[in-house]
Amino acid sequence: MERGEVPAGAEAAAGLPADKSPGAAPSLRERMVRGSLVSVAGFGAGQALRLASNLVLTRALYPEAFGVMTIVWSLLTGLEMLSDFGISAAIVRHERGDDRRFLNTAWTLGIVRGLGLWAVAALLAYPAARFYDEPLLFQILPVAAGSVWIGSFASTNVLSARRHLQLGRLALMDIGAQLIGLAVMLPLAFLAPSVWVLVLGAVAAALGRTWLSHSVLPGERNRLHIDRDDARSLYHFGRLITLGSALQFLAKQTDRLMLGHLAGTAVLGVYGVGSYLADALLQVGYKLSREVLFPALSSLSRERPHELQRAFYRARLRMDVLVQVPLGVLAGSGPWLIARMYDARYADAGWMFRLMCVGVGLQCASDTCQSCLVAMNRLQFQVWPVAARAAGALIGYPIGWYCGGLQGLLVAGVASELCPLAVLWTGLRREKLLRLSRECIAPLCFAVAFFPTWLLLRWLA
Repeated sequence: MERGEVPAGAEAAAGLPADKSPGAAPSLRERMVRGSLVSVAGFGAGQALRLASNLVLTRALYPEAFGVMTIVWSLLTGLEMLSDFGISAAIVRHERGDDRRFLNTAWTLGIVRGLGLWAVAALLAYPAARFYDEPLLFQILPVAAGSVWIGSFASTNVLSARRHLQLGRLALMDIGAQLIGLAVMLPLAFLAPSVWVLVLGAVAAALGRTWLSHSVLPGERNRLHIDRDDARSLYHFGRLITLGSALQFLAKQTDRLMLGHLAGTAVLGVYGVGSYLADALLQVGYKLSREVLFPALSSLSRERPHELQRAFYRARLRMDVLVQVPLGVLAGSGPWLIARMYDARYADAGWMFRLMCVGVGLQCASDTCQSCLVAMNRLQFQVWPVAARAAGALIGYPIGWYCGGLQGLLVAGVASELCPLAVLWTGLRREKLLRLSRECIAPLCFAVAFFPTWLLLRWLA
């Protein structure tokens, strides 16, 4: 490996040469490349399963069912974000992230948090049913919240594997959990089609993932234990993350919560199909940024900080090609794809998906910049970019809805993604890391893929 490239983590710290001898531990660059391939392959397989099941379920169920579940998951996501105190990030980033007492404290606090989330969701069920004029929410919300509490029992070996970029078994575990959920949903969708199919499938998947996390991942079993010093350390580490997660909820779920009340569950169900596909693409960039780039840059920031800029933009180039080019192709072909994948009830999801893809491209660029700054322990950038996104969404969504209805709301959502990017570029500039010429590569990759696809489909039509 050339010395100008991403340095080897353990080798660099020990002063060893970058070229590995036979039997040596993999370098940081090799772990990043392997982690990227495993993460994308596993995620791609998982999304293929989700897409196949989605295509089947949209034919068996009615749009209102998906609208109701969009409201449920938006509320549960909000509760999770509002109570997030950074356990996942702490285990990946904290210097004691491999200490068993620290891990057991984190696991125990996570279980207590999960129980609290279930209790709050049960209390919110009746007001939510009244607000959205949907009586089923009163029954569904507490049951669906049970999947969140079940998930809190998952082993911390999941997070330890992410810390060390050991992502192969994680990918298999996630696919296994999806298969368990599908094994419950698909038969029920045809035997007793209702919104309960989606609820029971989510609970089954949560049970499966929790069980697999304890049975297939290497490492010691977690035990109930709380160490005061470790709990205090988690609190101090995560207090900014808590605020950032609360703001992220406002930024990312306001559109769904607004539409459920203003437009009804049928429109929200169609909107949910478009956002489901866009969110799947967003998760590709998110997983690469948080599960591969963030741990790698965290290691590099501790060992060889002077090479951080070069390493960041080398990794960023690969991620832009891997994420932005497919995004551009899918944005250009969005309406055509939706028309062939779904029936006429979901036709409007096509133009929605196209606009959402633009927003996803901007957010993927933001996620990589944020991972770099947080890896340098600039934890304020867990909050500032999300605050900017939330402010843009809270101001833009009502204006967009008033001026242009659903289309105006989506345009406002895309515009709100420019706000965090501006904040993050400012942070990179202060750290003397920003290179605007390299930042232009992401939109260029998107545009080069979008316009030929769009023109080709117009010509064929």
